[in-house]
Amino acid sequence: MFGRCAIRYVNAFTSHANVGFFRVASLPDPSAVGRHRQFMRHVKLRPGAAANAAALHRLIDTAYSDIKARVENG
Repeated sequence: MFGRCAIRYVNAFTSHANVGFFRVASLPDPSAVGRHRQFMRHVKLRPGAAANAAALHRLIDTAYSDIKARVENG
């Protein structure tokens, strides 16, 4: 959370978990780690499957920086 703006969520399912980001669909994702929707993006993580941790961390950092700038600049 930044202030009162949620920048991500986690949904757990029986076969996977989604890590989601609001308002980041237009941000760069050079590793193509996320699935894009109109205003959001999510990353699907599966047990036993290798995750691109570095790319996920970059996406988290980018999403945080973006929402922080949006809140601070109105």
